[in-house]
Amino acid sequence: MECDLCGRATSERFPLPGFGSLSWVPWVCSFCLHIDWYRRMGFSFFPLKPKSKEPALASWKVYQERRPTDDEIAGWMNGIFGNVAVVCGPVSGNLIVLDFDNEETYHKAFRDFEGLQKATFVVRTSRGFHVYLRSINDPGRTEKYEGLGFEYRAEGSYVAAPPSIHPSGAVYTRVGEWQVLEVEDGQEAKKLVLNKLGYEPPKTWNTKPPTDRAPLKYTPPCIQRLKGVAEGFRNEAAMRITCFLLREIELEEGEVWKRLLWWNSFNKPPLDERELRSVFKSALKGGYRYGCNSMKEYCIPGLCRIAYAKERGVKCSPTHL
Repeated sequence: MECDLCGRATSERFPLPGFGSLSWVPWVCSFCLHIDWYRRMGFSFFPLKPKSKEPALASWKVYQERRPTDDEIAGWMNGIFGNVAVVCGPVSGNLIVLDFDNEETYHKAFRDFEGLQKATFVVRTSRGFHVYLRSINDPGRTEKYEGLGFEYRAEGSYVAAPPSIHPSGAVYTRVGEWQVLEVEDGQEAKKLVLNKLGYEPPKTWNTKPPTDRAPLKYTPPCIQRLKGVAEGFRNEAAMRITCFLLREIELEEGEVWKRLLWWNSFNKPPLDERELRSVFKSALKGGYRYGCNSMKEYCIPGLCRIAYAKERGVKCSPTHL
């Protein structure tokens, strides 16, 4: 048998939803069935290498900011699709994925896992489960909890999705419904799961800026270079600039937002204001402070007083010239 959409040979075919009472309905392979659903759900997604979690593209960052076009999808279907990744976060309608490394952890978090699987899209992975949810409020950023076998997937990450094949040979398989449950607050849902898993948050649960370093009160060249950013880095640049203005220059929130709007006007193209607002809110909630290592690719040592101070082994202050 062949898929009516991609033409690939397949041992099993499914009627494509959405054709109503038309006399002819496409019968498609599992791959096309899932791709069509991801597209209709408004997810951003992109191809992975066969039996791999690695992108089949030079960069996947652009799909953190926009969904693939129909032409891009058609091009992928003609050749480079091996596995498929779904992008989490605002670009996919505030999609979050609760990622459980094993079955025991999943069942500990959701005793009524059968009820959960009747309510939302749940995927069996090589060893555990992915639970797909949508957050009405800003879902925040991805967080990993090493000792728990749990990861909260939100902005800044993607998941291999059905019907991808894991490097071990296991197939990512849907065990839940063809729908995504909407929750009021994804981060609150995350905390409930962590409580079920016996997680005891550190004292910095409500993250506050570290107190071991005074605000810089100085704008280094690396920050000044984050102007006119192209697709693929705009979200990250917006986060860095917002955190810098809040915690190093200590501007009021309203002033930071005004400057962020001005900065965004130079981007190529500018971020959608709704998405920019989402990044802004995430920065307000977190206590992020970026250090030199995270900005070294933008550094101009000969013009930076911070680099100058480091070379001499002294702490940087506004008086360093």
